[in-house]
Amino acid sequence: MTDMDHRLAQLRQRFITRCRADLAMVEADDTTAQDLQHIAHRIVGMAGTVGLNELGMAAAQLEDVLRRGDQITNARQALLSELRTITETNS
Repeated sequence: MTDMDHRLAQLRQRFITRCRADLAMVEADDTTAQDLQHIAHRIVGMAGTVGLNELGMAAAQLEDVLRRGDQITNARQALLSELRTITETNS
């Protein structure tokens, strides 16, 4: 493993750790739309960099829905599903 690969692996692990906290926030009923948009935006910005493209796409979808003011239930559930998958498989 090269030094760059090692750094990327560390970055990915820190991101996954952050996703655990994000999962709790996205699951919470009292999380505001503004907070959800912030979380989704942050995930979009990092997910592709660390090779979690499906998570990034789910976050982008939620971000778009929130920006338009549409019903967020399906997009929120899709992001929750991806966050659960990432955090459970990387425990």
